[in-house]
Amino acid sequence: MPTQFAYYPQNSEFKWKHDHSVVGALEIVAEPSLNVHAEMTEHVVESCEDEFGKCLRTWNEHHLRHEFAHAWDKIPPRKFFFGLLPDGDATIKHNVPKMNDTWVKSANETHFAPKGCYLSLFVWHWSNATGKSETVIPMMRLHSHRSHEQNAEC
Repeated sequence: MPTQFAYYPQNSEFKWKHDHSVVGALEIVAEPSLNVHAEMTEHVVESCEDEFGKCLRTWNEHHLRHEFAHAWDKIPPRKFFFGLLPDGDATIKHNVPKMNDTWVKSANETHFAPKGCYLSLFVWHWSNATGKSETVIPMMRLHSHRSHEQNAEC
């Protein structure tokens, strides 16, 4: 079951969907500052609504948003300006692979594998032409083994 850190350097609004097994994602609030405790924004891959719903039910039934936030908070945030200020982007880039290797792996084995689904935490990254030069948003991607086996959209 893949739990690798996925990162695409090209600028694309939909790069979180490049894996054919992705049926949707939960966007974690990162602007104006990272807030893993806030409600997440749902993104559904078109024509994968049923598979996304199945994965999302598992996420909600086991209260995994709260578990995820608690696990994220256990990892010390990255800081800048002589260690005085939190650096949200650096924290995201640092925490995502750690979370994929620990909490996400455990959640997949315990809750998602029996349902034919799995999670991966992803860094959605792009460069802006104006304003902040870089935007980094963590996304919890929901995958379905069924859509991956079909190697096409649901």
